[in-house]
Amino acid sequence: MDPPPVSSHLRSLILSEIQNIGLGGRLQPNSSSSLFRTPIPPDHPLSHLHTLSINSILQAISPRTLQTYWTAWSSFTIFHRTHNLVFPEFSLLSIPSFITYLHHTNSIKPGSIKVYLSGIHFFYKLIHGQQCPNISNPQIFLLIKGLQKTNPPGPDTRQPLTIDLLSICLTTLRSGSFSPNKIRTLDAMFNLAFFGFLRVSEFTTNSNFNPAIHPTFSDLQVVNHDIIRFNIKTSKTDQMKRGHSIFIFNLPTPIQPYQSIALFLRQRKSQITSHLNPLFIDDKNLPASRHWFQKNLTIILNQSGIPTKHFSSHSFRIGAATTAAQRGLSEHQIKMLGRWSSHTFESYVRTDLHHISILLSLNRRVIFHVINHGGSPVQTAVRALQSEQADWRYQVHLSLGRSGPSCPHVIQNPRFGRMVALRLSVHRGLPLSAAGGRGSLWTSVARFPFRTEDILPHP
Repeated sequence: MDPPPVSSHLRSLILSEIQNIGLGGRLQPNSSSSLFRTPIPPDHPLSHLHTLSINSILQAISPRTLQTYWTAWSSFTIFHRTHNLVFPEFSLLSIPSFITYLHHTNSIKPGSIKVYLSGIHFFYKLIHGQQCPNISNPQIFLLIKGLQKTNPPGPDTRQPLTIDLLSICLTTLRSGSFSPNKIRTLDAMFNLAFFGFLRVSEFTTNSNFNPAIHPTFSDLQVVNHDIIRFNIKTSKTDQMKRGHSIFIFNLPTPIQPYQSIALFLRQRKSQITSHLNPLFIDDKNLPASRHWFQKNLTIILNQSGIPTKHFSSHSFRIGAATTAAQRGLSEHQIKMLGRWSSHTFESYVRTDLHHISILLSLNRRVIFHVINHGGSPVQTAVRALQSEQADWRYQVHLSLGRSGPSCPHVIQNPRFGRMVALRLSVHRGLPLSAAGGRGSLWTSVARFPFRTEDILPHP
């Protein structure tokens, strides 16, 4: 698949900026070291190939990143004008001053400053055809690190839209407050976003519709009675634009994602004139944008009685990772489903405070009873869980010592089919510790009086 083209307007801006750059900088641009500053007459036999080479170089950066780099370069221009500097100045005085200017004057966070600096470096390479030694200077790294330490990032407040919340939202959506077409469209988008672990950019548009990069009707197909396949043309982790297929299965769940998406496809098929038409459209028959999706998600959350402050379109991906962890999927499985190549997914898994509160209460009751009254810790754990009157089915394992025997006890609540696995381990002279029964997935929660490695529901 060919990469999506850089917009002609942005391309013209970049080429004009580089070719008309002033010669007042400390390091003079050398036309022989940069294709972008090499004068080629239109009638030159290599003129056409030279133009293609320029275009290919710009294609090395994704359109969205290139737009961000242009924003960084524009800020660099304003910085020079504000301080009466000859543009462009890449000295070891101007680069750190620009960084400090971004942070203290424009209130830009260190993480964004790194991106801006990459943009400035990109333009330097186009102008001079080489790396900028002052941007790569170790003192620049230390400066950004110092800004990060003096202004540490706050906690990620985005909330997960878990399968329970998704069920509530779909119930509200299917109640009929919207038009039938809009209900089917949002229903399919909600299910696809959640069960596909999708980023919002992978199923919506944020610019003029381009069938080469945006989802079309042909990208969503019913494979058979059990599987639907969705083709993702491009994503932030697919820099080479190889594409990726995800699959939605016919699951025995009240949400019925397979049926929802299949019904939408039948509806959309009657509306399209070409398989290259947009997959999802809004109320005005325009390609569904990120803004339109977020606006309607907020409406559904409000109608469902769910606070909207910390929910966004990315909450589907966070909720999918959190639900997968709660269902006991392994690290490898979660990374595969979410197309993560590193442990970044761990930041998406949110701790279920309901689980932790039960464990805290159980831990206190068992320790208090064993220490003050003696008796069986297993029986005490069972009584403690029963007294919680929780809507869960618990399987409790008690291990005496590090290699002692294990005694399973099960508490069932017939009204619910969910179950959480919990192993209570008694070590000599130590308080009880709680850990999941299917391997470690979550990191330790140090602020609690016991070690919580993971709390994973059995399927």
